[in-house]
Amino acid sequence: MPRTATTLTIAKPCAELWQQMTPVPNGRHCAACRETVTDFTQMTDAEILRFLRHNPAVSCGRFTEEQLDRELRRAPEATPRWRTWLAAAATVLGLREVTALESRAQKVNQEVADIPRPEAAARFTPYTYTAPDELAQQEARQQQAEEMAAPGGRVILRGSVHNRWGLPLGKARVVVVDMPELKATTNALGHFYLEVPASAVAGSTKLRVSRPGHRSSWVEVASPDSHRYHVFLKSWGRRRVLAGKFR
Repeated sequence: MPRTATTLTIAKPCAELWQQMTPVPNGRHCAACRETVTDFTQMTDAEILRFLRHNPAVSCGRFTEEQLDRELRRAPEATPRWRTWLAAAATVLGLREVTALESRAQKVNQEVADIPRPEAAARFTPYTYTAPDELAQQEARQQQAEEMAAPGGRVILRGSVHNRWGLPLGKARVVVVDMPELKATTNALGHFYLEVPASAVAGSTKLRVSRPGHRSSWVEVASPDSHRYHVFLKSWGRRRVLAGKFR
């Protein structure tokens, strides 16, 4: 049966040593479970999905920690050449039709313009549909703007992000958890500055600090008396590798 999931998880990592397994094509053979453990650590997301699509029976593998518990990204499908040629031909033919239609439209517009109209013509305002989710986001942003405009309605969160040796980390992302629109990026000195509504720090609010190549960190927003934070991120260093039954 073809695999449809694009997120892989190893619930119980295997304790067998990879070095003691027998090398076989695409991985190593485990004597304990008498099964081939496929090595996915050097594959891209698209290569993993392609391999599993052609080998649906494979259920034991070796992955890096970054490859698990997230959605694997599919490679964009290449457009066949005949479709490109067909699109080009359709474009040429379409341009001819558009030119003819534009000529007719100009003639019709001129005829319509010559028709006398009442001076006090009623104006019609077109209705624009807004999806419920987008409408809720707009209302939330408007509410946040109103709160921040009110006296004492905003709080400034500032701080710095460093590595484990105390060196500043630029281009780190600082995001208010559950409010992704409230975010900031550190400068070359590792400093960040973020304005948020006072209501955002009234409860148990946290900041998520992340940077490529480093482990993310979550910082709890302190009491209103102090809003300066110093965050230290650890690099991934040597990649952690997990093996076992995946789903």
